[in-house]
Amino acid sequence: MNHEQLTKFCATGDIRFYLNEPFMTEGYAIATDSSILIRTKEFEREYPDKHEKMKKNINEMIEKQQSLCLPLLPIPELSPVEKCPDCGGTGKTEDEKCDECDGDGEFARGGYNYECQNCDGTGKIDIYCGKCRGGGYVIQSVPVGDACFSNRYLALIAELPNARIAPNGKDEAAYFTFDGGDGLLMPRRE
Repeated sequence: MNHEQLTKFCATGDIRFYLNEPFMTEGYAIATDSSILIRTKEFEREYPDKHEKMKKNINEMIEKQQSLCLPLLPIPELSPVEKCPDCGGTGKTEDEKCDECDGDGEFARGGYNYECQNCDGTGKIDIYCGKCRGGGYVIQSVPVGDACFSNRYLALIAELPNARIAPNGKDEAAYFTFDGGDGLLMPRRE
């Protein structure tokens, strides 16, 4: 799995910085945005080996879902993933003046000027789209077994070779597998 394929499963601009890039745990490359998680031993480069607490939690979560594993089902036919009409697929609807620097991008302390860390010196912060929740895509639910999942996430899984999914009910993460790895997908709550 190349870097570009793996980062599709990462968060974008999440304040939980560790979700914005792949990382390593016990010989696996991991990518997650907290709704979907992918784990593979087939990767093209090494990633940071950090997040001790997450490492233990990831392995425990995957083992739990594997033990509950119902029959693996094929990924259903999916309608095309559509960009959100409100934000044009950016996940952001507007920029707002940064409160920390009053929109200046910098502030003065002790006779020195400093770049504002909150807005990275731009004077503006992004407001995430309420319609797509910052994802940039129209949120569509697709029933699979006894649960519903995001069309966008199912489309990501469907790109993986020989992908199959095992829903574990409305409240449990579904386990999925593919040639070269496995992962978890949270169901959508309607």
